[in-house]
Amino acid sequence: MTSTTDKALDSIKSLPTYYAKVDWANGPDNLVPATSYFSTQLNEPVKLRTAELDLKKFPVMSVYTMFKQTVNQRPDHPALAFKKSGDDDAFKFISYQEYWKACHKAAKSLIKLGLDTSECVGLIGFNSPHWFISLLGTVIAGGIGCGIYSTNTSESCEYILNDTSCKIMIVEDKQQLDKILKCKPKVPLTKIIQYNGKVDNNHDGLVIDWNEFIEYGKDIQDILVDLRVKTLAPNKCMSLIYTSGTTGSPKAAMISHDNIAYLTRYVGADITKLKPYSERFVSYLPLSHIAAQLVDIFATMCVGATVYFAQPDALKGTLAKTLKEAKPTFFFGVPRVWEKMQDGVLKEINKLTGTKKSIFEWAQRTSTEKLLAQFKRQSGASEFEFSLAKLLVLKKIHRELGLDKCRHFYSGAAPITKETLDFFISIGIPLCEVYGMSESTGPHGHGLFWDNRVCSIGSVRQCNRSKLLQRDEDGSGELAVFGRHVFMGYLNDQQKTNEAFDEDGWLKTGDLAKIEDNFIYITGRLKELIITAGGENISPVPVEDKLKAELPNLISNCMLVGDKKKYLVVLITLKVKIDLDTLAPLDELTEDCVKYLSTIGSTSKRVSDIVDNKDSFVYKAIESAIKRANDKSISRAAKIQKFSILPRDFSLANGELGPTLKMRRPIITKMYASVIDKLYADNANQD
Repeated sequence: MTSTTDKALDSIKSLPTYYAKVDWANGPDNLVPATSYFSTQLNEPVKLRTAELDLKKFPVMSVYTMFKQTVNQRPDHPALAFKKSGDDDAFKFISYQEYWKACHKAAKSLIKLGLDTSECVGLIGFNSPHWFISLLGTVIAGGIGCGIYSTNTSESCEYILNDTSCKIMIVEDKQQLDKILKCKPKVPLTKIIQYNGKVDNNHDGLVIDWNEFIEYGKDIQDILVDLRVKTLAPNKCMSLIYTSGTTGSPKAAMISHDNIAYLTRYVGADITKLKPYSERFVSYLPLSHIAAQLVDIFATMCVGATVYFAQPDALKGTLAKTLKEAKPTFFFGVPRVWEKMQDGVLKEINKLTGTKKSIFEWAQRTSTEKLLAQFKRQSGASEFEFSLAKLLVLKKIHRELGLDKCRHFYSGAAPITKETLDFFISIGIPLCEVYGMSESTGPHGHGLFWDNRVCSIGSVRQCNRSKLLQRDEDGSGELAVFGRHVFMGYLNDQQKTNEAFDEDGWLKTGDLAKIEDNFIYITGRLKELIITAGGENISPVPVEDKLKAELPNLISNCMLVGDKKKYLVVLITLKVKIDLDTLAPLDELTEDCVKYLSTIGSTSKRVSDIVDNKDSFVYKAIESAIKRANDKSISRAAKIQKFSILPRDFSLANGELGPTLKMRRPIITKMYASVIDKLYADNANQD
């Protein structure tokens, strides 16, 4: 029996409209025939990198169907929890059924605004229900979402809008609107939707507010949305994720429906074993990044979790309040977030004395023994002793962090130090690393609280495959990955797409790794690899981590330099207070830093005090720390010979850190070129 939709489809195919030119998939879960695993065009499908095992366990599916299944199973379950900006009242909830309807309303409005299938909609702004609804509305309308970092300049926005030929843009507020309007004369925009704040000037109809947008397509018939859904296919592009562009123009990684739907089911439901309709997440990291997009929007959708939205000033201090209110069961943070938590806990721990300090240290030893054994699927400390440690000490810390109901703790997007991992394990939090990249749709590997090794990114898995290329004598090599999570290609860039893969079609990650006891360890970044004038290959991160671990109360960041040089030098920044309005680092040292300096004889309270006056106590402390770190170095060439203390800490505000707070090494190198040149001015032989 032919459905009404199929009849409409047959009739509309004969019409001289763009519908007649669509690559009809009769979707949303049927594959469009494809001849290649790679694509650089938005409307071009790809072959899937499937294996019999993962196809049987995870049938091919679109994001639309994954969403629909969750809605059908528990329509009244809370999907999104939010507060209006500055509102201290209780969270307001949107059910999965309401979420689904809102996304369809957005889809209708986008169709009426002229969005064609496989066309992009740009999104810029802080995390909110509007962001989620806009992205999924775009998908339902047959389009492709393209998140833009809210920290991007007008110039970088212009590049992305032209690269994607984006005609419709969804912005958070006037600040983001002004940024987009600045580049409007040079981009093909036809409509801008602002979802927060009043639209003061509609610029001759170019700009509309959210309320007008969401009702704009109310006269669009449901059947037209059904027809758009027919154009979806698991092997077609669904989202664009732009790389940071620190070494050139940013590249747009094309992510397919199957990339998302497969990975969320494999990692979220199967590997991590998230509990359907029982999980709570907090959304606060940039949604234009693959990690936040995959976790906050799609993994939660897959398992029917509830997402609580943090306030826009989350990283300025309000995240802690949101965590205490939401009590997440799953929490993902970048290393700097975990480090800030660690600093806060340590500040309180340092106040302990006598019996309280002894009890705390006992709890730390008990927790470390228990969790390290748990990582190896062993018993470790007695369950009674560990329960007592949690009751007397650890649970109190977890409550203060807002993590007392959390079962899954993850760090990713940048390397985290062993010191930080060890610290959280010692307070009863089995923090695990996640490893991935935009090109692997986020997590390729991650530890589990019942199966892990400290500093590992998890075991070699059965479906998402791993291998090492060109192994060195120590067994390490570049990590290459393969599976259904590997992206389609880079938009409009065939050369870079070709360069991303080896001759067998494996994605080259650019990261150095080793595999021990079936666990993968990332040892460095190939692009960051320092090759000295003597031909020695030095991975900078382990060297930097060793130095930071020697002076945890003083050093905030350090960056190793030495490519094509006779010896290594390091740029060091100190721990300072942050301007909560701009997130820019201040000159004033943190209280813990000042307290530490007093123990070594220094009276400095500002970075300028140290740098301008060449504070001998501080310089000697760093020299001693470098000597201790050098004693642990793997070779003579890996030893640091000189250092310079920079006048300010690295930050997102000043450009030294990227959106996920990773160091932007090429930019820092250029920014402090004169400092580096001075360190190499004396090229005498170094010990």
